[in-house]
Amino acid sequence: GNNKLDCDSLNIVVREVIDGDDPAAADTEEADKDLGNLAFSRLLAKGRRVILRSGKSGIVATMRKLTYDADDKRIVMKAGNNVIVRHGHDEFRCPELTLEHDDANQIVTIVGRGAGKM
Repeated sequence: GNNKLDCDSLNIVVREVIDGDDPAAADTEEADKDLGNLAFSRLLAKGRRVILRSGKSGIVATMRKLTYDADDKRIVMKAGNNVIVRHGHDEFRCPELTLEHDDANQIVTIVGRGAGKM
């Protein structure tokens, strides 16, 4: 499934890969090969309402700021009030949510910061 990100502002950071010595760049998707000697590194999405929809998992997350660091395999979602994550009838709310994933893109750690509820 595809992921979709709606936001007011999107910044993408790429880094130079020298002589293919970057193991993280070897894990990038096929489409990234069009970047030549550049590899995707970081994404920053901001807005009054940033919405991330995961087609694969059916999760919808709403926040004000999302940072994805491909090198650290970390997603940080922040909101003034609460990041809201919905999956079916389940809902999780927290001011800041950090997710870390492994090389197979499976989430291995979820950390909520601040007062929240499930």
